Amino acid sequence: MKIERIIMAACAAAALGLAGCKHDDPNEVRFDNKVFIDRTELSADLPVKPTTQSYTRTLSVATAKPVDGELTVRFEADASKVERFCEAYYTEAELLPEEFYTIEPAEATIPAGGVKSSEATVGFHRLDELDMSRSYVLPVSVRSGMEVLESARTYYYLLREGAIINVVADMTETYVEFPKFDNPAPLSGLRQITMEALVKVDKFDRMISTVMGIEGLYLMRIGDAGYANNQIQIAGRSSNENFPTAAESPAIPVGRWVHIAVTHDLIKGDWRIYLDGEEKALGKQVYGTRTLAVKTDVASPGTGFHIGLSYDKNRWLAGCIAECRIWNVVRTQAEIAAHPYEVDPASEGLVAYWKFDEGSGTVIRDSSPSANHGRVGQNRDGEVVRGIGWTKVWLPEKQAPTNE
Repeated sequence: MKIERIIMAACAAAALGLAGCKHDDPNEVRFDNKVFIDRTELSADLPVKPTTQSYTRTLSVATAKPVDGELTVRFEADASKVERFCEAYYTEAELLPEEFYTIEPAEATIPAGGVKSSEATVGFHRLDELDMSRSYVLPVSVRSGMEVLESARTYYYLLREGAIINVVADMTETYVEFPKFDNPAPLSGLRQITMEALVKVDKFDRMISTVMGIEGLYLMRIGDAGYANNQIQIAGRSSNENFPTAAESPAIPVGRWVHIAVTHDLIKGDWRIYLDGEEKALGKQVYGTRTLAVKTDVASPGTGFHIGLSYDKNRWLAGCIAECRIWNVVRTQAEIAAHPYEVDPASEGLVAYWKFDEGSGTVIRDSSPSANHGRVGQNRDGEVVRGIGWTKVWLPEKQAPTNE
């Protein structure tokens, strides 16, 4: 965007200035230390949908080199920057009224000898009371006794009408693991299961693509030996437990969003598969109880519960995913069809709910009361194998608004 391009140009100019600013020592470069907002981008898009009540974000500053003494800066709402934001982002927005936000604490401190400050929290509240036929912006600027880099003085929060789903996770060549379950009981000894996921697959270029579950126990996957690589399958402890058959299994489309749901009474055996709320297959397969709260052994990534991985790292899902849910009840067709994009996290029987709406970072939060959070897959040294690509969307689909 325009502001980010201005910042990049300013940084490049500063770098050139540093290169030419030499003194008596030919190996020494001197420059004025300045404060700047410690973010690679200087704006955040906060979609507000009918159920959105609040957001919490943090801000901090940094300096190019350590400060000599403790430095305190102040964050303040800056109404004078609204017009600049609208011009730079080619959008219409008005200043967010003060009753809808707080900045606490308003001050942040860089300790003597440090380069990074403590964090201030910008809280957005009562957002369900906003008139979302309009867009709002909150510019937050830095005030400091030390000179501030003007191109990185202000951070902009844009609040505008949001879709039910605004961001999803691109699972290409990555996966989510669960090295621990803080609350395993809700996922243990299950007698009934409903599994749901919203996926958009770009291509089926492997025998098996994984949605979620546990290899050799209970796994929702797409494809298998003897199946087309776009056919849905539930894999149990052996091939004798797998269902549906290749002749019965529905195919997952490429290039569009589809809601997949499997319901299964593990004791009685009755199972059904739904695509976009429509029943596509049914049958009977008695399993007995299943426990899905099996933690990942990082040294053996095919073990334990995963999203986007089973058996080995080559069975990832080439596409995007959202709304992964596990229930300890058999959901009805009407219930499934009515809620492909969102359910109440407090819904009865919901024991896991990974929305994949974080938009950044490596933690995938469980929004259900179980609070069993996952993380992007790591190797033995704690290094992320490949970060998730966060993709902005507008679901249910319509033309998403743009700043460009």
